[in-house]
Amino acid sequence: MASITSSNMARSPQAEALITKLTPLDHLMPRTYVIGLNHSWPISRRSNIEDVYNHLKLGLKQTIKQIPFLGGSVVSTGIPGKFQIETLPEDYEGNQLIFNDLRTGSGNDWPHTYKSLRKARFPGNLLADDRLSPSKQYMGLERLPVMAAQANFIDGGLILHLAVLHTACDTLAWNNILSILARNVNASWPTEDGAVTGNLHDYELLPKFLDRSPLMHGNSNVERMDIREYKLQTANSTLEDPRNHLIDPAPKSITDMESALFCISNSKLGELRDAILTEGSAASWLTVNDALAGLLWCCVNRARISNSNQNLLRGNLSVAYDGRTVLDPPLPKEFMGNSALGFPITLDIHPQSIFGAAQAISEARSDFTDKHIRDIIGFLDSLDDMTEERVSYAKTLNPILVISNVKDMGYYQQNWGGNLGFPDSLRMASPFLDCIPRVLPMPAQRDGNVDIIVWIEKSAVERLRKDETWNKWTTPVFI
Repeated sequence: MASITSSNMARSPQAEALITKLTPLDHLMPRTYVIGLNHSWPISRRSNIEDVYNHLKLGLKQTIKQIPFLGGSVVSTGIPGKFQIETLPEDYEGNQLIFNDLRTGSGNDWPHTYKSLRKARFPGNLLADDRLSPSKQYMGLERLPVMAAQANFIDGGLILHLAVLHTACDTLAWNNILSILARNVNASWPTEDGAVTGNLHDYELLPKFLDRSPLMHGNSNVERMDIREYKLQTANSTLEDPRNHLIDPAPKSITDMESALFCISNSKLGELRDAILTEGSAASWLTVNDALAGLLWCCVNRARISNSNQNLLRGNLSVAYDGRTVLDPPLPKEFMGNSALGFPITLDIHPQSIFGAAQAISEARSDFTDKHIRDIIGFLDSLDDMTEERVSYAKTLNPILVISNVKDMGYYQQNWGGNLGFPDSLRMASPFLDCIPRVLPMPAQRDGNVDIIVWIEKSAVERLRKDETWNKWTTPVFI
């Protein structure tokens, strides 16, 4: 399939570079590889790992032909705070994928076998090893690669590291891109009769999937205090900070934090919503994600923040919401840029019920509208340099807890074909680098079960593991 040029992409006369212009929302996002996963597969010791690598590279090469910005680099436009993606002719060969042999006898041995990782349920702390990723080598480069990709072959398996700059796209876009990559890798393997299927057989990548022009400009004449986040920040300035009531002293560094893994089954997810709905009125309606967010908010806060204070404590939950469907006209769900935003919701720290928290979260979502998104775009677009505004805007979220829910993304349903097939495990590709409490419901597995990563203080993890409500719905995964 030929590459696609949309209205926000242009050929540069210099070395025939393809330029992808970035939107204000793209500029709002960090130029770091915070979006990424380590995919794990078992591989027979008899398999030719160079052959596996070559099929991955062929799939990537085809994917970059379809999605040119994926192979490019984020570069300065020469205007302070403004960037664009530049894809050069040599960027289409799939060489972004690094081959890394970590097997015994390679001279670069990694101490963990695939068998031991699987037995331990693929511990996130081990899979965040810098040796599995080229990301740190890229940071600080003048030309910052959009994609960080590395095929790590270990004894008995493959750990495929795939990460992307948040400047280039959001998590849903990355799911779309990896779905195409998986299809292309699958198509590169010979069929039973020895033929190679070649191009995609059931997927057409339309120009509108790459078209960022609908998000280039927003509403005009928008002032800072017209934006919901800044108004909310001012309204909340008189509230007592719940962090004054932490059960234990505030963490001084990430060494005081712990990444704990739990699992909630597919059946429990449905039961959770039904159980929470019985607490409300007959007219109440909540999604499974609302119910899960309510559970997370109540239980994690109970593990961290004292409930002995008689005064009402309130604080912000930050949830990432996708703008594709709320924009008017809507963007296609296959859109491959940034349309999701962190959305602060002020809630009681210790609500009377999980239903109360879930309902408040559900109702607040109605404020995430086309106008809200276009006001932010318009305000950012009016700035000469949004570098400082990025920091200021992030502070408006001021989260007590961040929930980044990716459970509905179909990573586990992606069949990479050949010697790979469906991945065994998906884990975050990068460790947390701050002390902001976070919860990540990971992509649902093929049986519908969902792993939940909880990043909070070590002492709070112990209390969470003993929480009766938490234990009713989740199972700890000890590693």
